Amino acid sequence: MLDAGAPYVLETGPLLISGFLNWGLFGIIVVQMYTYMQWYYSTDGKLVRALAISLFVLELLQTIMTTHTCWVMLVLEWGNPLVFTRSPWSMVAIPIQYAIVASMVQIFFARRIWLLGKGLGKGPIIRYITVLIVTLSLVQWASELALTVEYCLHSNNDPAQLVKFKWLTLLWLITCFACDLSIAATQVYIFSNSKNNFWSETNTLLDRLIMRTIQSGVITATVAALHIVMFLKYPNTFLDLPPIYTLGKLYVNIVFANLNGRKRQIQALEIETSGISLEPHRRKNSAQSRTAAGYESTVGFHSANVHITTEIENSDDYIKKPTLRM
Repeated sequence: MLDAGAPYVLETGPLLISGFLNWGLFGIIVVQMYTYMQWYYSTDGKLVRALAISLFVLELLQTIMTTHTCWVMLVLEWGNPLVFTRSPWSMVAIPIQYAIVASMVQIFFARRIWLLGKGLGKGPIIRYITVLIVTLSLVQWASELALTVEYCLHSNNDPAQLVKFKWLTLLWLITCFACDLSIAATQVYIFSNSKNNFWSETNTLLDRLIMRTIQSGVITATVAALHIVMFLKYPNTFLDLPPIYTLGKLYVNIVFANLNGRKRQIQALEIETSGISLEPHRRKNSAQSRTAAGYESTVGFHSANVHITTEIENSDDYIKKPTLRM
């Protein structure tokens, strides 16, 4: 039995690793979903609640499909090399599910970027960037849908025939990669250019948001780039399966991390601003007021809005302590 499977280690190995990673990441999603339901579900807007539930259900379905694929190819048909020449229905459906999740998450962050940029007075630039992100997201979804249709109609569900649709596959992978990079870079740009507008304590919070954005962007972009490399370098193997089977769950975990991290961010800012002295701080400029109205606790929808305001009054020319309004 080992001899029968050894020649196909580049198929069975990546598939087995994909199953392990899939279940592990789904376990994290379950914990994240439980936390969200406990803390934020009752207060968040309908759009955010619908997004959270939809992402969880989609990833549950993807976990079931991944398990089905692993069961068919590694258990039911073990020792039969012909199993690698015809994809089970679940293997064909997983990329579609992944593209849908990716598009939902990318548009979620595009809306967040739009609201952040609008609240910080960067609307004209952010408007074009948001349109670019949404366009890339829809292109990657449409190209993957077209790829799946072409694969089902013209390949007899043989994974080795995927190279026939190389350029359509690359369009899907590259637009998804470019969309992730655009989201991460734009958020870093917004947070970096907002630091001078606030107190040092608020700048510390913005530094944390920048680091989180960079970390999230690096993770998803690295996995997406790995998918492209594996597809190009090893086209007739399953080495590209782990990225595609796990990237959707990475997206969902990042969304839940942003949703569930609001309370921690607010508490950290309250602690850091609680010891600020109210002694006058001289400024050369006349009265002005700057408000981070778009921050909304890094979410950008209807609830849990955090407005960080710095006020400078005419009479005494001093800065009041930042105020938090939920």
